[in-house]
Amino acid sequence: SAAGLAIDNLLLKLEDGFADRKIIVEGVLGGALNKVESTTMRELLYAIEHAVHHMAILKIGIITTFTHVKLAPHFGVAESTIRYKEGIEK
Repeated sequence: SAAGLAIDNLLLKLEDGFADRKIIVEGVLGGALNKVESTTMRELLYAIEHAVHHMAILKIGIITTFTHVKLAPHFGVAESTIRYKEGIEK
């Protein structure tokens, strides 16, 4: 239930313009601190895509180790890949 509440809270924030908020993302690359302008929505989209990447790795382990487990066809597949394949199959 805590996850559901967190998601509901996030959805409310997105409706209130939170997605368009400009932010500065900081990261160390090559030993140097780098700062890059971004938006909360851009970072959320990156987090989602990165989660799908991890789901793809999990999918490999599930398919090879737990053969009885059935996953959704698009589990661990990027949205862009799904759209691309749907375009080819039409």
